[in-house]
Amino acid sequence: MRELRCKPIGGLTVEDMRLLIRQDVGLAYLLPLAVEVLRVDPLAEGDMYEGDLLAAVLTRSAEVWRRSPNSHGMSG
Repeated sequence: MRELRCKPIGGLTVEDMRLLIRQDVGLAYLLPLAVEVLRVDPLAEGDMYEGDLLAAVLTRSAEVWRRSPNSHGMSG
């Protein structure tokens, strides 16, 4: 996980984003990026299963979404 925190955000894969989002790491930056990926491919997958990025995004708490105004595209 430490290596992912040092990786440039533009170099993150879907799996990297899924892992970081599940760990609530960098959500202010990662949620908007994940939303953009999901707009193109709602079933984008990392290493687990089809749609695992969507599952990671949708399971973040309502409080996370309130604190992440740039991610409003998913919630509204």
